[in-house]
Amino acid sequence: MVIISGLKTIKYGFSNRWLSAALAALLLTQISACGFQLRGSQAIGAMPFAQAQLELAPGVNALIADATASQLEQAGVELVQESAWVITLTATQVQVSQTSTNGLGDAASELIKMTQGYRVTQKTGSTDQPPAIKQAAVSASRDRRIDQNAMLAGDAELQQIKLDMADELAQKLVYRLSRSFAEPE
Repeated sequence: MVIISGLKTIKYGFSNRWLSAALAALLLTQISACGFQLRGSQAIGAMPFAQAQLELAPGVNALIADATASQLEQAGVELVQESAWVITLTATQVQVSQTSTNGLGDAASELIKMTQGYRVTQKTGSTDQPPAIKQAAVSASRDRRIDQNAMLAGDAELQQIKLDMADELAQKLVYRLSRSFAEPE
């Protein structure tokens, strides 16, 4: 079926220009999508250990300790009392800084930064081996607005923020552990 309108010939209701634009758009989407990958879409790298001992130094936030234990178990690591691999959480650092004030000079918002240090060691019969195989820290921060008229709600919000930050820190810690021991591709 050929329709002639003016000087332009249109076959089957499609023009060459429209077809070219559609093919270009399709090609562009395919090219741009080939490198797209969500962070959580790949499996966590294999841990070099099936069992580990989780040690807590004085000053470790209990929420972070619980979240880390949970994340390690989800990654397939069995937590035991004695193991060749020891993951030590060092004291949790919390920094709170005032980012703005209201007209009365009271804090109107604050930035909370939580940092969790960790160290991974492997016990061997030899004392010559350096103890730390991996030593690093992970951190998370949140900015929150403070309403002086709703202090009870603000306290509940602060507890939820701390819980969310603990979960984030534990996820980052386990992710880094798995990637640090993963074999290069």
